[in-house]
Amino acid sequence: MPIIAFCGIDGSGKSTQVDMLEEWFRARELPVDVARPISPDSAFLRTVEELERRCEALESRFPLQSLGHIMAFEALRNMNGRIRERSEEGGFVICDRYMLTHPVYAAAYRVDASGIDALLENAPRPALTFLLDVPVQDALRRIRARAKDGGRNEAPAVLERARSAYLQRAAESAAIVLNGLAPAAATHASIVEITARRFALGEWAPAPRRSEWGRGAQGEDAC
Repeated sequence: MPIIAFCGIDGSGKSTQVDMLEEWFRARELPVDVARPISPDSAFLRTVEELERRCEALESRFPLQSLGHIMAFEALRNMNGRIRERSEEGGFVICDRYMLTHPVYAAAYRVDASGIDALLENAPRPALTFLLDVPVQDALRRIRARAKDGGRNEAPAVLERARSAYLQRAAESAAIVLNGLAPAAATHASIVEITARRFALGEWAPAPRRSEWGRGAQGEDAC
């Protein structure tokens, strides 16, 4: 069954919309799973962070080109592993970040993304990609509100370049750009309408057993 991907800069509302769409599927007893190509608490990511810390201790820097390829390779391994397996088992797979993320952040760090693009050509293609677009200052306000320690990807200049790269990639592909500043419930309603139409879900989905707005419907996107 299809892969539905969400992308956007940090603070754009991806995780909120992923959670809400997952609940919408589950309320209708439709098979669904949520995955990330690279989990933020994975042993792989901890190893990469440790390598970066060791480089810093030696007053050096882990080469960004190499880092981008390593991250893309690990993402591809999971895309062709557990994500492909879940999709082939017959359910929908909602991905919080997917193929666009890696070349976009390569561009944000002014690294050549051609090798990453070539690598990810071997990944299963998403049936739908949603890009949640927000101005960087609004994204930063959300990031600060969730009281999360700032990371490298949250530097304003990096976010500006990433946002620009996302919009360029979306214009070159079939990605659907949504206003990430709209109320979460309104954005969710648009996503549901597009998803249901794309997969003809209205023809066979049972009626919902609880509110289709799901978690985070009140107030603003937070993630």
